[in-house]
Amino acid sequence: MKELEVISKVVKINNSDNILYDKLADMRNLSRFIPPDIKDWKADENFCSFSVQGKNLALKIVKKEPYKLIKIATDDISNESFTAWIQLKYINNVETAARIVVHVKANLIVRNLIKGKLQDGVNRIVEFLKFL
Repeated sequence: MKELEVISKVVKINNSDNILYDKLADMRNLSRFIPPDIKDWKADENFCSFSVQGKNLALKIVKKEPYKLIKIATDDISNESFTAWIQLKYINNVETAARIVVHVKANLIVRNLIKGKLQDGVNRIVEFLKFL
């Protein structure tokens, strides 16, 4: 199975890299942003689990580089397999650039089916970071 790589657009966020990092490096901080179609949300600092459209997913933070990077991957209990990197780049004390890179393991047919939706999704998520 081959990996599909999707890279979001780069956005400029009116917040410092350390504030953004502190918020994103703790999955409990995402609880207030969970949409209604997400069910059974549970989170601690480095792990979250939930169900969406009847599928159970579990995510864990597998790497942190303060103020620069947070790497998230599916946990072993998930049937899906993907990795996401949230990358932060210092611009100045009140601005940070951010982008998201996602790798999904999928066969050719699935990759072709999900690529457009996944691209739209990561672009929406990176835009959402502006509101943290």
